[in-house]
Amino acid sequence: MSAYVDEQPGTKRGLGLGAVILLHGLLIWALASGLGTKALEVIKEPLKVALIQDSTPKLAEPPPPPPAIPPPPKAFVPPPEIKLTPVKTPPPKAITNVQQQVKEVPDTPPAPPKKAAPVSDLSRGNTKPPYPSASIRRGEEGTVMLKLLVEADGDVSDGEIETSSGSKRLDRAALLHAVKNWKFAPTIKDGVAVASYRLVPVTFRLSDIR
Repeated sequence: MSAYVDEQPGTKRGLGLGAVILLHGLLIWALASGLGTKALEVIKEPLKVALIQDSTPKLAEPPPPPPAIPPPPKAFVPPPEIKLTPVKTPPPKAITNVQQQVKEVPDTPPAPPKKAAPVSDLSRGNTKPPYPSASIRRGEEGTVMLKLLVEADGDVSDGEIETSSGSKRLDRAALLHAVKNWKFAPTIKDGVAVASYRLVPVTFRLSDIR
């Protein structure tokens, strides 16, 4: 009994060693017979990827707008025919016993020309105006024509310069002196004394005062 027990571990060890040797032998045979190459080819086979298409349906594009259709032409309606009926005019009646009255227009006499104011002189007692000293210094001289309004009593009530002597000083001196100092015989019209204008020339000469 004890001898059997001693031999059992050695027997198990021998069986395990034999199994290992058998496996190695099978592996070598497999390599020799080409099983390894097939395994490598299986491993090296390329990986195929399948793309899954999107199953979402695409929206359909809207249809193009319909072409513009021109409106149909209007139906031609002929204008109504208008019939013109000639109007008969009666013949003109004869005109008899027509008298043309010509109205005589009396000739209008032309307006009388305006009478110019009479020209008076200083020989009836009217004195000459004084010579302005400024005009003497400047050597001014000339003739001024005065237009004076002589009232019915002969006095001079107003006046103006009809024609200038060329010097305002001489014109002013003559007009002021005439209105203040001069007197004339009034104009008689239909036996009545009336106011009237008189033209009076006044001459300033430096030679008269020297």
